Amino acid sequence: MANQNHLNLIRNIHEWNKWRLQNPYSIPDLSNADLQGLNLANVNLGDANLKGANLQGCNLTDADLTKANLHQANLKEANIRRANCYKANFTFANLEKAYLSEADLSMAEMESVNCQYTDFTESYLIKANLTNGNLTHSNLQGAVLTEANLLGCRLVSANLREADLGGIIGTYTDFYGADMSGVSLEDWHIDDTTKLDYVICDYCSLSPNKSVKFYQGLTPINLRLELSKSADSSSVKKQSTPAYNASSVRKNYLHQGDSPYLVFN
Repeated sequence: MANQNHLNLIRNIHEWNKWRLQNPYSIPDLSNADLQGLNLANVNLGDANLKGANLQGCNLTDADLTKANLHQANLKEANIRRANCYKANFTFANLEKAYLSEADLSMAEMESVNCQYTDFTESYLIKANLTNGNLTHSNLQGAVLTEANLLGCRLVSANLREADLGGIIGTYTDFYGADMSGVSLEDWHIDDTTKLDYVICDYCSLSPNKSVKFYQGLTPINLRLELSKSADSSSVKKQSTPAYNASSVRKNYLHQGDSPYLVFN
């Protein structure tokens, strides 16, 4: 149950952030709180307990959600643009139709998350755990998912144009009907359980120096079959057991304290 003092304080973002600065070791408890529709832009919710909280339609633009516990939270249609969600816990959370463009979700726990129709445009999901997540019809255009765990993840009809899927775990992942034009597939890990039927993909990158063009335009293809025909099909690694064993991440990240800083080579 939420702390009543914390519930009262969160209504005033200026006072809330001031209190967080003055009490750096206090862990906010807003579990199961009804915060629907609040303007929480720039709020400091780092390490906060928001388990089961109702944040539907909230404005969390530029919020600090570092290591926050949002297990089973309702974030439907929330605006979480540019938020820092590094190592946040979104397991079993509802993020349907949420807006997470340019958000940092690196190493976030997102197992069994509901992200149908969610906007992840140009977001960072480096090493995020999306096991069994539902990202049907989600928009991941330009997103960075290097070494993310997509085991059992549903990406049916998702927009993955220009996304970086280097080193992902893609076993039991369903890409049926996804738009994967321009994706980077360097060192991705798939097997016969990976569904790649009716994918839109006129070209993709298998390594920094190797791109493959299929020339089908918007005609759906079987990406597995087309890649097997390419001279560099060995770049597609098959494995029966998921493992984080990618040799490198082209978009690396460093950490100063708990905040990730992307370094582009």
